[in-house]
Amino acid sequence: MIQTILATVSEGFGNAFGRSRIETSLWERVVFYGAIALTLFVSLLPFYWMVVTSFMPESAIYSLPPSFVPQDLTLKHYESVFSPETFPFVTYFKNSLIISVITAGCPSSSRRSARTVSPV
Repeated sequence: MIQTILATVSEGFGNAFGRSRIETSLWERVVFYGAIALTLFVSLLPFYWMVVTSFMPESAIYSLPPSFVPQDLTLKHYESVFSPETFPFVTYFKNSLIISVITAGCPSSSRRSARTVSPV
């Protein structure tokens, strides 16, 4: 039964494109996969650049022409983000954790109190 349904659907799908079976030429496949590769490159390049520049020294970040493969690597930017003098990350993280735990706990406590009230 399922094979009959699948055969009917695929036959109708193939006829919609004027083909009895989905066939693609080598040129169509090259264009299709080329378009996918270009889309992936354009989509992933900003993420690559973000990660690479986080490890570059500031002078290399602003140099022209830009270097897509860093020569010198540094952790200076991460040290400045996680140092308590520059940015109290740990304090902000604790505050966010407290607020999220309280917020997650509020609906469950109100649900418990609603169940304990007997209907009139």
